[in-house]
Amino acid sequence: MGLYGSLRLVIGRLTVRILFLSRWFPWPPDNGSKLRIFNLLKIIATKNSIDLITFSSDPVLKDHLSTLHEYCGEIACVPYKSYNPSSLQSILGLFSKLPRYLVDTYNKEYERHICDFISSNKYDLVIMSEIDLTSYLPLLKNHKVILDELQLSILYEASQGRLNNVKILRNAITWKKHQQYVRQVLKMIDGCTVTSEKERSLISSLSYQLQSEVIPNGVDSKLYTGVQTNLEKGSLIYAGALSYFANLDAVNYFIQEILPEVRKYQPEVKLYVTGRYDNHIKSRLVPNDSVILTGYLDDVRTRIAQSWISIVPLRIGGGTRLKILESLALGTPVVSTSKGAEGLLLSPGSEIIIADRPQEFAREIIELIEDPVRRSALSACGRDAVIHKYDWQLIGERFLQFIENVATS
Repeated sequence: MGLYGSLRLVIGRLTVRILFLSRWFPWPPDNGSKLRIFNLLKIIATKNSIDLITFSSDPVLKDHLSTLHEYCGEIACVPYKSYNPSSLQSILGLFSKLPRYLVDTYNKEYERHICDFISSNKYDLVIMSEIDLTSYLPLLKNHKVILDELQLSILYEASQGRLNNVKILRNAITWKKHQQYVRQVLKMIDGCTVTSEKERSLISSLSYQLQSEVIPNGVDSKLYTGVQTNLEKGSLIYAGALSYFANLDAVNYFIQEILPEVRKYQPEVKLYVTGRYDNHIKSRLVPNDSVILTGYLDDVRTRIAQSWISIVPLRIGGGTRLKILESLALGTPVVSTSKGAEGLLLSPGSEIIIADRPQEFAREIIELIEDPVRRSALSACGRDAVIHKYDWQLIGERFLQFIENVATS
């Protein structure tokens, strides 16, 4: 650490000057990644100073920038170019050690901003959000770097199975290349955070030397208290955009395998699915007159709070599920698969309902609709669990300590 670092710590918590590199423009925080990034920025700003370089998929409004300036000093925004598998750059990526999507989405303007910021300012630490930005690591050779929310389980699980299946074989080859790339990334950084112990185990199998910390997703419980609404008995909600393949798979699975059984006993049941969609996405959804696509909601909390049950029938994907934490924080009980609740420290039966077979999932929904007393008990226990385990104020203390540890190591 050195004498100077020791003296600073004796006086109090180390104040660190941080450059935060973000894949997502974090305001408004209307998806899981943005929510995480925005809450991390708020937490970091309580003890440290931050500059921000961020991609943005939409035009950036002045009031959105003003909100971020409450927490960040200098801010640079760069338009994001989505991955195009058929582009020339992507095809050339087949011959690169980097994953193809990183080759295709590499942005010279983003590179220029990084170079400008680090040449003009002395940063104690760079925090890089998600693996999407690791192609810029060579620019940061003389800086300590934390990679936030490294996820490997999605690719790892997709690679498992019988190798005579062409898709499984392709996924296995992708996973092998990704492993090799991640090993190189882990040698270039000083610490990483993950959202679950499962993810940390996968990373440990690739690097035993790296400092890592489980920083789960969370909620600001104050924002989920006192949301006024009229409870709609028999209404279900899936709070997740169908543009994400795991969400589309979950909703189609529910419509085909679970909903018919629920409707035998509760014919008036309705499922609300939130998030942006277009005609292409809608065409991939199994049609059903009990399913209502809400589209993008400026504030999804009201729709969740007035729903009788939040369903999470996920079968694939990774990370910890903000949709579960948001629902429980609002007092809406959750019925989920084991996969959907993976990584969350919640007690099945009292804080969340876990059901992996379609008939079991349907039965739990039917019983909760028919039993308001049981629903009320689940609501109270679920909300209490989130407040005491997944409030960002609690998670934030762990994150701040990890920043300090890496910065002074």
